[in-house]
Amino acid sequence: MCDLGHQRDGRCSNKKGYRAEPLEDAAFGTLLDLAGHRKLRTKRLIAGRDRSEESARLIEQTQHLTAEIGRARLQRKDYPELQATLDAANAELDRLAALEPEPARIEYEDTGMTFAEWWDTHDTAARNAFLRDQGVKLIVSPDPLPTDLALSRPDMIWPVAAIERPGMHAILYMGDLAELLNRASELPITVNE
Repeated sequence: MCDLGHQRDGRCSNKKGYRAEPLEDAAFGTLLDLAGHRKLRTKRLIAGRDRSEESARLIEQTQHLTAEIGRARLQRKDYPELQATLDAANAELDRLAALEPEPARIEYEDTGMTFAEWWDTHDTAARNAFLRDQGVKLIVSPDPLPTDLALSRPDMIWPVAAIERPGMHAILYMGDLAELLNRASELPITVNE
């Protein structure tokens, strides 16, 4: 009800409230219209690999072996096994140095169900937790949305939808949900009346 409308006495200057049921119906209906038919995916982080730990271990090993070879020379001992191990460690260091680092990446795995199917099998608490986790937001105003409002700008990271109902005007920010549904660039801007 009152985000920036607080006055000094702690009371809200914005006296407009919205009943939850029609607001949720509008928001959830818009979500399902936009994305209900899309397959829901899960996000999985694949760790990158720069081989720095392996390289550090090999450098330490070559330093140790070089010292051991030096001691063996001073004691006039045979050290062909130490030299072979040192040569192998240096060859492995050269091989690792030639490899390109593998950056971390995100992969998406299909869950086998559409967003609407997932929605139908979960209760309100699970749905709300999921939407919050995905950064889905709804901004509501009693005033009509400005006609020059750019709902989808290139610098915005969230695809959006406008919802217009009598006495209620809202913008639905899709957050990361669009990405999970693999539709970040396909989501149309729609006005539901």
